[in-house]
Amino acid sequence: MPTFTLDQIRLATTSKGNIVALFAYDIHTKEGIVGKFSIENCKMTIGRLPINTLTLHTLHEMNNMLTDERDPTGDTRMVVGWLIHKGISGEMWDGSLGLFDWKTMEIENNGSNTFEASVIVSAGENSAESPPVESTATGGVPAATSVNTGGIPAAQ
Repeated sequence: MPTFTLDQIRLATTSKGNIVALFAYDIHTKEGIVGKFSIENCKMTIGRLPINTLTLHTLHEMNNMLTDERDPTGDTRMVVGWLIHKGISGEMWDGSLGLFDWKTMEIENNGSNTFEASVIVSAGENSAESPPVESTATGGVPAATSVNTGGIPAAQ
C-alpha cells in the first residue's frame, strides 16, 4: 500500500466548508484525490473533487490546524495519520495518479483577495513510496506535468 509523507499532503477546505486531505491528482480527469476520516463512524473515505473547488492550506497553516483546539473531533489528525501510516489500497493507485510537488507551488495574487496556485505533479513509478505501478502505466503522461489549477484558491 502506498503511504505518504507529510510533505506530500495538504489540507484543503471544500466549497461546503469541510476539511479534507489532498494527496494526489488524477492527470486524466483533472481531479484532486482527497481523504476524510470520521472517528465517530470509524471510517476513512477517499474521493475525487474538482481541484478548483478546493481552498488549499499551507504547510504552516496545516500544522496549526492539527491541534486539539482546531481539531476537537480528531478527524483531521486521523486522516493525515492514516495516509502517513496506513496509506491507500494498491488497487486505487494507478498510472493516472500523481503526487503534488508542493515545493514547486507558485501563488499569484489576482487582486481583490483572490489567489491562483500552480504546482507540478509527478506521475509514474516513483510517485509514491511503494506504488504498484509500472512506469509504462502512465499512458504517455510525462513524469512531471505542470498543473495550472485554474484558480485553486490558496488560503492566506
